[in-house]
Amino acid sequence: MPNTEEEYLFDFSNALAWEKFDDDRHALSHCMSAVDFVVETKSRLDLIEIKNVNRTRIAAKEIRKYLKKIMEGDPFINELIPKFRDTWLYLWCEGRVTKPVRFFVYLELPHEFPYQSGRLTSCLRQQMPLYGVKRTGRWKRELAHDAWILTPAEWMSAIPEFPIKTKVGE
Repeated sequence: MPNTEEEYLFDFSNALAWEKFDDDRHALSHCMSAVDFVVETKSRLDLIEIKNVNRTRIAAKEIRKYLKKIMEGDPFINELIPKFRDTWLYLWCEGRVTKPVRFFVYLELPHEFPYQSGRLTSCLRQQMPLYGVKRTGRWKRELAHDAWILTPAEWMSAIPEFPIKTKVGE
């Protein structure tokens, strides 16, 4: 079943279940952040956040400000971490974190803007406790299996089971 978010059409028909997570049903938006989608497969739970700085309705000044934040790395990553952490906690409180969790950020930027998603992914992974089981010796289970920040071109090779069509209506 296709679903739209901003200017994108997502196909989650290969999932066992999915939900638009940052909608009104969340009920705790006054104190918790949320990712855009929670998608469940047989073997995992995917938390998906959409960031499109290429939208036409954003003023050029705001785009420049946001691009600067992305280039600096930490301010952009610091915006993402609460979305993951709060969503994970919300799902855990519901008893739904029973499978490995992955965090994906779909990031579309203006074509003329050079950036490296690998560098941003590394920054994201460094700020998330991905390997707590191995590093602490105390954790009995992992918080997240992995995390990625992906360009539109990278998305299909990383998550081919959930295709995205950009620019709904084109």
